[in-house]
Amino acid sequence: MEVKKHDVFAFALLGLSVLLGLGGGLVLPVIAAPAPTSDLALVIVPPWVDAGRMTERAGGRAVGPVQAPFAVLTRFEGVVPVDDLKRAGAWSVVDGTRLALLCGVYGNDDPR
Repeated sequence: MEVKKHDVFAFALLGLSVLLGLGGGLVLPVIAAPAPTSDLALVIVPPWVDAGRMTERAGGRAVGPVQAPFAVLTRFEGVVPVDDLKRAGAWSVVDGTRLALLCGVYGNDDPR
């Protein structure tokens, strides 16, 4: 059985379509999530942006011992500067309260 170039291309295109379809279904709810209503935000950034430095310049500080490659959980004093973060390169800034609950940031000994 001979494999032709257009068969390989068609298979690659199909695979890419499936990958984008599945990935879009996972990413879209995060990007379309409501803006932060508390002092805690999840800042989602492209991999070439230093999320820690970006959030520090905007007046926040990273929460937790580890920073993910595409996001940082950040606590701000007062209102989260969503527009400033997006101008600095953030893809999305969403409320981090639920994620903090899952990660154990908020608990009985909450230092806030």
